[in-house]
Amino acid sequence: MFGVITKINWLYDRIVNYPLHTQKELDEKVKNLRKKDMITIAFVTMNVAMWKYQALYDLLKKNPRYKLYIIISPSVKFSRETMIGDVQAMRGYFEKRSMEFVDWDVENNKEPEDIKQTINPDILFYTQPGMNVFTPKHSFQHFRDKLICYTPYGFYFHNTKSMYDRPFYNTAWKLYYYTDAQRRMAKKYSRTCARNVVVCGHPEYERFMNGPFEDVWKIKDRSVKRIIWAPHFTITHSLLGGFQQRSTFLELSGMMLDLAKRYQGKIQIAFKPHPRLLTELYNHPDWGKTKADAYYKEWEELPNGQLETGDFISLFHYSDALVHDSSSFVLDYLYFNKPEMFLTDNIQSYIDEADELGQIVYKSIYHGKTEKEIAHFIDDVVIAGNDVTLLKRKQIVKDNMLPPNGRNSAENMYIDLCSSIGIKW
Repeated sequence: MFGVITKINWLYDRIVNYPLHTQKELDEKVKNLRKKDMITIAFVTMNVAMWKYQALYDLLKKNPRYKLYIIISPSVKFSRETMIGDVQAMRGYFEKRSMEFVDWDVENNKEPEDIKQTINPDILFYTQPGMNVFTPKHSFQHFRDKLICYTPYGFYFHNTKSMYDRPFYNTAWKLYYYTDAQRRMAKKYSRTCARNVVVCGHPEYERFMNGPFEDVWKIKDRSVKRIIWAPHFTITHSLLGGFQQRSTFLELSGMMLDLAKRYQGKIQIAFKPHPRLLTELYNHPDWGKTKADAYYKEWEELPNGQLETGDFISLFHYSDALVHDSSSFVLDYLYFNKPEMFLTDNIQSYIDEADELGQIVYKSIYHGKTEKEIAHFIDDVVIAGNDVTLLKRKQIVKDNMLPPNGRNSAENMYIDLCSSIGIKW
């Protein structure tokens, strides 16, 4: 049944919602853009965790030919509570950095600003490619006459058509991908045959390497090991959304709390849920708002636990290990040279769906799901330090995951953008 629904969704997208541009149309848009003295760029931003454009923003800000705006646009698929939390976190992040943004008064149920009528951007960068996740006034479908750019918010490596042949990807002007493996997958699957793909490297690579970092861990004693638990949001089959049930949260939620309490004095655990998990729990028949809020609060108040819902880079930098089932974190965490356990009882299914890089990576990290397997990972790998795949993982990063051209990802994106428009960089 799930496969049939998914195929129907893909077919609907192709027939009804497939805003595919021809190369001639895109070239004409760029030609018209070159005539402008000032080019307006809008970054449509869903939440702080998915904000990957800071380094690019900083480079563009220095060029007088660009006028930049941040568009605060929490996902309309999330609960009202999550939307408000995301808006407030984004305001704080951008205000702290004196970055100009277009606000949305979600708290008072105000309508979002129609930025096409106000700032009328020439180029839009998105932090999420899904259809119907943004308000219609901010959705890429509202800006078919503009130039759309995107870099993935997570390091995906799926060898599946659904990850590369979506309406958003095929209507975009520029897709700034992390690796050449992703470009090859796009060439294999997408209708554009990857003509709009530019390989730039991981957009957070510079921050991964150089920070700035802040020690956000509750217990500062470094003899107490620091473990991140990051469950995904896909706790049930979502037939209309096309998501497979991959998250292990429902099976492990109680167990992970028990492990934190059992190992008190030896470890601390940071609960780092996917931003959408809370919304899914609110709607789950066995959870609901009261139970979900209480569960999150218990992690926040646990002596050797904490709740983390914002940026993850400092959390990763000062951690000792990651336990998770979120595919986008699989490769992200490799940059930090720390052990990770991927939670699944069928790792082969992930290997079978991965591209060549993903297959190598899945085989180089730890995996398991049971309490016994997780406890063994904590005891043997994290506490005792027997990380037997460390050197292999380092070699994978060196061979496959460094940004090209001797530059970081933001520099590669900036140079490509300027060169494509005909602006001096």
